[in-house]
Formats: sequence, C-alpha cells, structure tokens
Amino acid sequence: MSDWHASLRTVDGGPVLRFYEKAKVLASDPSPEIRGEFGWILGVSADEATIYGYSVHFDDRREGYFVAPKDLAGTGEIASRERFYSGESIRVAVDKHGRGRIAD
Repeated sequence: MSDWHASLRTVDGGPVLRFYEKAKVLASDPSPEIRGEFGWILGVSADEATIYGYSVHFDDRREGYFVAPKDLAGTGEIASRERFYSGESIRVAVDKHGRGRIAD
C-alpha cells in the first residue's frame, strides 16, 4: 500500500502520517483511554483533497480507533506491512444489493 494521501492536507492542520507509522495519541475526546498511548496508522479517512482522520491500531487492544490528525504526533518509526498482515487474502462476492459474502 502506498502513501497515496501524502500530498493531501488534514482537515484540522494536524500532521500527515504514513501507513504503518508509530504515532502517539495526544488527545482523544471520544476515547480518553488511549490518550498518551502509542499506536500504528493502519487506515486513512480522506477524500480527494482532505484527510479527516486515521485508523490507529494498538498492540494490546482488539479494536482500532478513529483519531483526528491534530490529536496525533508521528514518531517517524515505520513498521513493515508484514507486522500487521499475513499476506493471505480472501475473495468477496457482492450481490445486487451491495451485500458481500466470502466467495469460494
């Protein structure tokens, strides 16, 4: 996965972070339990011009969190993709109603 979003601006003036970058959560209003923790950038919420937030994964938590760019500070440490993904894939079939199912 490339950093297709590298040339975009963030909605709130926060930093543009790379995929698999380690970041510190400076603040998180909806999820104060992650404030001060370090996590990994695994997703970006953006349109053609603006980054709205990041999906942050924490090694000791099962779920990811959406965090606003201004609430994160990048460390510059980049992990390999293989740290998070095995390389295995699945196929998903989508019906005419937009519902998906795992295909054989």
